[in-house]
Amino acid sequence: KKAFDDNIMDFPMAKPNHNQTWGDIKGLYETFMSTTGNFYLYMLKGEFSGEPQQVYVLPAHLMQIVLKPGASMEGMESPISHYILIEGNRFVKFEESEVIHIKTPNPEYGLNGEHLYGLSPLRAALRNIQTSNSAIDSNIKTMLNSGAFGFLHGKSQALTEPQAKE
Repeated sequence: KKAFDDNIMDFPMAKPNHNQTWGDIKGLYETFMSTTGNFYLYMLKGEFSGEPQQVYVLPAHLMQIVLKPGASMEGMESPISHYILIEGNRFVKFEESEVIHIKTPNPEYGLNGEHLYGLSPLRAALRNIQTSNSAIDSNIKTMLNSGAFGFLHGKSQALTEPQAKE
């Protein structure tokens, strides 16, 4: 058996839904993957056929993964019970089988399912950003104090010559 097929297939639908084009879906995919590390696609399936009739992008920053009670992260079965879209005080439940979840790799493994979410590229860069911000803050404080970086002085009086030579 082959792991992939060289045949090019047509899109199963001309448009994903009444409000979006496939170009919109691609743009939202790139945006959510770049900002949150996650992309959720909801498939509205036909009542009798079970085939997707429309697909919608779910806002990745508002999605929560809900685990099955007593779920094992090491088992053969998916630990995911369902997904919840949380917007303000509204909660919308989506069954696991209705959602395609694509994520970036996440090395932050946890028994509570932390690794089931993608690692945001922004979060991965956060330490570098914080370090840069700290350096800028430190430089601003030095300039506001009108002092030179690394220069020592006495607290209430000038240093004596022997103190300065030390």
